[in-house]
Amino acid sequence: MDVLNAWSIYLKKCLKLFGWFFLLVLIAVFILLVLALQTKPLVVSSYTVTPGTAQSAEQLALRMHRAYNNTELTITADEANALIAIARRLYPTVHGRVNIGNQQLLAAASVPLVQDKLYLNVSVLLLPSKKGLAVHEVRVGQLRVSGALTLKMAEWIGNRYLPPEGATQLLAAIQEVSFQQDELWVRYQLPEQFQPDQVVRLRDQWQPYGDPKHIQHYYQLLAQHKADSLVLSDYLQVLFTEAAYRSQHQGSAVAENQAALLALGVFFGTSKLELLLGDVRQNSHYASSPPRVTLAGRLDLQQHFVYSAVIKTLTNKNIGFLAGEMKELLDANPGGSGFSFVDLLADMAGVRFAEIALQSEKSARALQQIIVDNGLNDIDLLPDFSTLPEGLYYDAFRDNFDTVESEQYQLMLKHINQALIELPVYRLLNAE
Repeated sequence: MDVLNAWSIYLKKCLKLFGWFFLLVLIAVFILLVLALQTKPLVVSSYTVTPGTAQSAEQLALRMHRAYNNTELTITADEANALIAIARRLYPTVHGRVNIGNQQLLAAASVPLVQDKLYLNVSVLLLPSKKGLAVHEVRVGQLRVSGALTLKMAEWIGNRYLPPEGATQLLAAIQEVSFQQDELWVRYQLPEQFQPDQVVRLRDQWQPYGDPKHIQHYYQLLAQHKADSLVLSDYLQVLFTEAAYRSQHQGSAVAENQAALLALGVFFGTSKLELLLGDVRQNSHYASSPPRVTLAGRLDLQQHFVYSAVIKTLTNKNIGFLAGEMKELLDANPGGSGFSFVDLLADMAGVRFAEIALQSEKSARALQQIIVDNGLNDIDLLPDFSTLPEGLYYDAFRDNFDTVESEQYQLMLKHINQALIELPVYRLLNAE
């Protein structure tokens, strides 16, 4: 009995200590939340998305593409803020801004957790350095975290997702950082494991989009197809009829639809997709140059539809539509073909088609079935677009729509979306 009493007293003390410890943890979490969250945003983005914004982002994207083979990169504050403005097309509630001075870069972001009531405000101060990144400090609300600790945390997290010690090597690759007026300059040397041949090796090891042979099966169907009329709907019918058959006999409709759409991208798009997918056309005896296939009588609409559908398949986000929108904004600048809402219609159709094909097994099979039962024509993919404006150059776009955030522009997108969902194929998305 004495032993039992002793154990009872000991357990009561342990439970009491645990209760106090749990209470202290709750108090600490509460204090951290009070310090981290604020009632006002630190920054409100003032940059809007215009043809000029798209042009700034394009210039930076081209330099970043070339930077893979170079050892230095420059970024201006305007270019960085242009990218932030474009990113807000995907995440409109998140605000950010970059300021670059002679000796520092300050990046800040505000994320609403409870709209107009609570915000998570984060800022990072970057200083010049002769080796690596010199993060002076990171602020989360009123909390201040040392830059060295932040980098260590980022390195630890990055190493969990990148190749062995990938984040460590990327940080070590940065050789110098400096600032001149409103420009950031970085000198670096990419580690060997991020060279093109190593990236291809990792792609083949991970196969992020499945076995390339699966995609190759659909690619060969397209290459073998002898169409009476060169229209996109005919090629889609071939793909999704086969996808329906294989889904019934081999499993996932989503997996079959994904492989079909990716094959469509390789066939009508660019072989560069194989950098992500693997060697889809390897050992293929079929023609690699696609026929001139149209959508609603136009080659450009086929390209907009296919590229948007494929980007949606690769990213599972609305980046497909965003990419199309940026292209139209670029076309509004001198030298372009003018902003086209008809092209945007094809972009939205491609995104919506891919969304239905991949959202769930139910929607994937429903899309297959409607194509098998009813066939597919171009009028099933695009509604009438005769009233949509095209060929809008910079001044005309500015006078009529100003920016993509304007009420007039948003009303036009709403009109296009309504026209799409009146078609039976696209109503499948609302049937979920």
